Amino acid sequence: MLKNILMLTPEYPADDLEKEFTPVVHFFTKEWVKMGYRVIVINTPANFPSIMYKVAKPFRRRLESMMGINIRMYPLSDREYTLDGVQVKRQPVHKAKPHGLLPAREIKRSVDSIIAYCENEKFTPDIIIAHWTNPAIDLMLPLKRHYQVPIAMTMHDDGYDFRRIYKNRVGEILSEMDLWGFRNYPMKRDFEKEYGMCAKSYMCFSGVPEEFIQEAKPKDFSAIKNILYVGLLMKRKHSLELVKALHQSDICDYQLDIVGEGNEKNSIEAYIEQNPELGENVHLLGRLPRTEVGKKMQEAQVFCMISEGEAFGLVYIEAMAAGCITIASRDEGFDGIIED
Repeated sequence: MLKNILMLTPEYPADDLEKEFTPVVHFFTKEWVKMGYRVIVINTPANFPSIMYKVAKPFRRRLESMMGINIRMYPLSDREYTLDGVQVKRQPVHKAKPHGLLPAREIKRSVDSIIAYCENEKFTPDIIIAHWTNPAIDLMLPLKRHYQVPIAMTMHDDGYDFRRIYKNRVGEILSEMDLWGFRNYPMKRDFEKEYGMCAKSYMCFSGVPEEFIQEAKPKDFSAIKNILYVGLLMKRKHSLELVKALHQSDICDYQLDIVGEGNEKNSIEAYIEQNPELGENVHLLGRLPRTEVGKKMQEAQVFCMISEGEAFGLVYIEAMAAGCITIASRDEGFDGIIED
């Protein structure tokens, strides 16, 4: 019977990290611990030469908005901690540049360190699961050979980076992987179109804890007036386009509440300055506590976030649970969950 799960991920929450960095993998691991599994997470964030942090720091917010990801501006050190019963070992990997491959010596150092840690903890994995291909694939394959257990890779994109990074090793990796997981239906479709049907695969959706779900109050949709956006204000989430679309629509007496912070806030404020009549309609509320976001969802009739590159947005589930008409992007992370 499967009892011990070894998780590899470059992203994992900790009290010394900014809260903007995604905690998505922890949503899974803490539930497995509640179910009685023993879980060890090996967190492998990338550290770069110090000069790269200095050069990039002045442009951080612009880069985040353009790339649609949060960018850490400082190196991390090794650390061991427990979070909600999940045992975590952070061991950064060292790279010369972002999105590059690990040098062979760094792969060996990291794998040896993982094995030594598991031996010290008297932990033998029954399965090895990973999120994001780089650097996990280079660590999973030698760990599979060492432990003789199945490995499962959870994709957060359609496989474009997989081909770009691993090039002529793609066939070998496809043959060695026991399970492929996908964060949404379009990712699975596009991956299998490029690489062929996966013999064994799974859908790796996220969920919202029951305590975050409030019973939806009856809403009147006879006249749509109250619209809500909740998310980081970055280009790939198209918050400015939502403001423009409403401005150009024939809906006049509406209220658009925008919850979140980010580089696109400046663009929205500039657009409102150019169109001062929007001052009565569009409200930039900044970051709000979760309880306040819940109240806003109960008040809203429509939730709209036309996000691209979104693996699986929990905020859409929360909006649907609050009884909002919920609008997401076709062919993106929520396609197939929202069917119409």
